[in-house]
Amino acid sequence: MDAIAAQSIALMARNAPKLAARIGIHTGPVVLSEDAELYAELPSIAARVQAAAEPGMVEIFLMVSLGASGEWRLAPRSLSAI
Repeated sequence: MDAIAAQSIALMARNAPKLAARIGIHTGPVVLSEDAELYAELPSIAARVQAAAEPGMVEIFLMVSLGASGEWRLAPRSLSAI
């Protein structure tokens, strides 16, 4: 996120649009087939968590937050659609 913010500042100095990222993180089991197909609910849930994030924000699923280290500043948020 820091790199995106720095790039956005550089672009704004040239009157270019501001950049912002939305990141969604979820964890769980996945199966990767021999032909590189991915089978799991994980990507779908992570995509929905990401879509719920505000620009410049990282959203993580509850199970991820339970394992997060004390280095992150976490705030609870209810996302009933996920």
